[in-house]
Amino acid sequence: MEKPFSPGIQLLILFGLIILMGVVAQLVFSFILVSINTAGINDEILDSPWVLIGGGFCFQLIAHFGSFFLFLKFTQQSFREVIQIKPLEGKLVLLIPVLLIVCFLSVEFFGLVSNALFEAMNAHRFIDDELMYQKKIAEIFTHTNPLRLVLSLISLAVLPAIGEELIYRGILFSKLREATSNFHFAALISGIIFASVHQQPMQLIPIAFMGVFLAYVYHYTKNIWYSITLHFLINAVQISAFYFWPEVMV
Repeated sequence: MEKPFSPGIQLLILFGLIILMGVVAQLVFSFILVSINTAGINDEILDSPWVLIGGGFCFQLIAHFGSFFLFLKFTQQSFREVIQIKPLEGKLVLLIPVLLIVCFLSVEFFGLVSNALFEAMNAHRFIDDELMYQKKIAEIFTHTNPLRLVLSLISLAVLPAIGEELIYRGILFSKLREATSNFHFAALISGIIFASVHQQPMQLIPIAFMGVFLAYVYHYTKNIWYSITLHFLINAVQISAFYFWPEVMV
């Protein structure tokens, strides 16, 4: 059946939905915070780990899952018309640990490259902001509360792995590939957009590489489950490491 919209128009619809639903997610979570904290919102509340967990949960559900299903509705396509998905294969599953290690090492390398570039440009404001962000993340994830660990994994590993892969690899990469007939270009552009959404200037290069890496995984396996699994493991390993080995991570 002929699609009602071209890949280019579908991309515009996707961008519009992500922006709209991102704003809706922020408004909804702000309303929840104000409703719970009737005395007012201060920096202590905003820096709470529960706000990060709750905010991540709200953003993923509304901005990513919401955008995805609205995209299917507006473009009149079914899930399987948009997403390549099938059961995992034993041989490919065995490659996941290898791909995970390659991804971690590569991200670490590109992180060092990014740091060197920002230092060479004397971009001290970005460097200081990144150091403060990393310190805040370490404080949030370094704890001994098992419930907080489970909720962190759900909000910041499970939901992002599914929601972001459906959006950035399942739709964005696929539609760019379809529009340009060049999957290398599609992987690069979708990776850059994926990194830009995270709003971490000093992590732009390593996150973009991660996005490109996951796009290639999706392209060659023709199965979204592999990129979802890798994305989950990348996030989950980092969150769990702070919980189980804080002396190494801090």
